[in-house]
Amino acid sequence: MKLLYIGCFCEPSTERLIGSRTRITISTTTFQKALLQGFKELENKLDYIVNVPDIGSFPMRCSNLFFPRSEFEYASMKGVNGAFLNFTYLKKYSIYHSIIKEASKWLDSHNGEKVMILVYSMIYPYLKAAIDLKHRYPNVKVSCIVLDLPEYFGDNTSFLYRVYGKVTTNRIYTLVPEVDSFIILTEYMKDKLNVGTRPWCLLEGVYNPIEVASQKKRKKTILYTGKLDARFGIRDLIEAFKRIDDEEFSLWICGLGLDQAFVEDAVKSDSRIKYWGLVEQKRIFEMQREATLLVNPRKGGAEYTKYSFPSKTMEYMASGTPTVMYKLPGLPVDYEEHLVLMPDNSQETFTAILKEWGSKEQAELDEFGKHARLFILKNKNSEIQAKRLMNFLCTDQK
Repeated sequence: MKLLYIGCFCEPSTERLIGSRTRITISTTTFQKALLQGFKELENKLDYIVNVPDIGSFPMRCSNLFFPRSEFEYASMKGVNGAFLNFTYLKKYSIYHSIIKEASKWLDSHNGEKVMILVYSMIYPYLKAAIDLKHRYPNVKVSCIVLDLPEYFGDNTSFLYRVYGKVTTNRIYTLVPEVDSFIILTEYMKDKLNVGTRPWCLLEGVYNPIEVASQKKRKKTILYTGKLDARFGIRDLIEAFKRIDDEEFSLWICGLGLDQAFVEDAVKSDSRIKYWGLVEQKRIFEMQREATLLVNPRKGGAEYTKYSFPSKTMEYMASGTPTVMYKLPGLPVDYEEHLVLMPDNSQETFTAILKEWGSKEQAELDEFGKHARLFILKNKNSEIQAKRLMNFLCTDQK
């Protein structure tokens, strides 16, 4: 069986083309790069990659109107970046046709063989292209990596989402019955997607080990990296931190989002809070090593938390710095002993946990963080997860 990957990551040659204003979905690119790096050491690899990067649209979120076609090699696998027009509203049609064109060229040369298309995400033009290719080529099946359900893409509180988002979500779900198998983030997704008897594989994430120079620890420093959005708990974190009656504590915040103004106001009212804005990934990893605690303030009460496994959980744990978070519905049991889980949702408990763990001796913090790091490196690294995925694709679907 041949494997064709349809993706939307920013590989090195693409990164050189993007403009200074370009918005990149970092978690999307990070996951795909980590997964693809895992295939590098395997005997069985993906046979070809058709890629169109997931970036902001011209003119507001990117300075480039058009991206040319380019061939590349990533993790010892050959691929192509399809050409597309990056203009708002026309973009998705251009991406769809680009994928169809590039994938058809490759599929035409493998007409007599079984082919599995592995498509990343349920983003409409990518999944639509994969399904239409399946209809065009009788030797093709489609497997979809589902990291987010479409109704939870982006900011579902915005006016544009209320107008256009629900229509797009419904269109995506009309494609789901045509998918032959699924790679899902949490078991709750099975029911939402009506997987039924179709094959599925649980793959809550992938961590690609990254070498970061040893960093000097900063006492009583709490770090949050991610979207600045009330849905993800940034306001709860700030309010809990303000209640800590210890001037030695500090809170570092990195990221962009709807609540940026709220964060900036918090900085003005509490000198212990530092907002760093959007920080490059290498520096993020360094800051995670410097901090005393890492925190994910997302609560588990909202419906969408059943269908999410925050990628930052793996990233945080792999840093070796203790991670404080709530017990989310999609969190597998084997993670629990390696995390500082808050027993309830009260602000008082949040503050107490931050203060208690932020005040512990560094030796105790290092020991706890070491076990969390080893758990990720041994069980969730790129090669292990890619091997699990490959075994699923090649064995469970014959």
